[in-house]
Amino acid sequence: MSRKPAKKSRTLRPKDEFPVRGEFLAVEGEPFYGIRNHDRMPPFFLSVVSAEDHWMFLSSHGGLTAGRRDADGALFPYYTDDKLRDGAESAGGKTIVRVQWRGREHIWEPFSTRGEGRFRISRNLLKSVWGN
Repeated sequence: MSRKPAKKSRTLRPKDEFPVRGEFLAVEGEPFYGIRNHDRMPPFFLSVVSAEDHWMFLSSHGGLTAGRRDADGALFPYYTDDKLRDGAESAGGKTIVRVQWRGREHIWEPFSTRGEGRFRISRNLLKSVWGN
């Protein structure tokens, strides 16, 4: 059984089309810090703060852990950043979208590295300056 070579997509983005850029901005009047095209950076860890005893840590390239009080109160496995990042494709939530575009159906996993460069997208992270 022979396979046809994959056609080169016209939707691929040139390497420098979406540079990494940090900026302050407002969302519904609230101050945020945003990182445009964060997926072009090495992975990094984020924390989300709470006024209560809740905690959440996220990897910029997927994966999260959260809980109450300490590691024993974790709602999701309490892992280090490298394990959260490495398990992003096989653990946690999954989003798969079926899109009709130009008369064709496309499957897109917006939070996955599968199909990287297949569509012209910009991945951006935003975090409230208050940390929540």
